[in-house]
Amino acid sequence: MMERQIIDQLPADATRDDVLYRIGEHKEIESGLTDSDAGRTTPVEDVVTEFGTGP
Repeated sequence: MMERQIIDQLPADATRDDVLYRIGEHKEIESGLTDSDAGRTTPVEDVVTEFGTGP
């Protein structure tokens, strides 16, 4: 999604900070998807072990 599309989806009273946050959020998601497609991921089991979360 292009920046203009992101801006068009925001409410009319959105602030400059809202715009910057949403564009940054979109770029982070795109980066994560690129990493996932390239196989640069961490298995859930490893994350659970490292952070001590889970059942």
